[in-house]
Amino acid sequence: MPEPKWLKSSFSEASGNNCVEISVPEPDRVALRDSTRPGVITTTDLAAFRTLISALRAEQRTPLGPPGRSDPAPRPLVRSATTRRVA
Repeated sequence: MPEPKWLKSSFSEASGNNCVEISVPEPDRVALRDSTRPGVITTTDLAAFRTLISALRAEQRTPLGPPGRSDPAPRPLVRSATTRRVA
């Protein structure tokens, strides 16, 4: 199997060594890794990844509430993820 092509965020710092990278090893799977720990890869299905991205985008548009506000516990965004260490 060929080495997956990893994509870095356009928001990465100039050196490119402090970011999250993504790859699409299969049509319905997404792999994520931290550029500082490339041997640890988390995979999830495409639907869960889209949900995560949508939630992150919504979070950017939602201002934080006043200090001391009591919010309910956050719900997990990605329900089915697999993490493995690559040798």
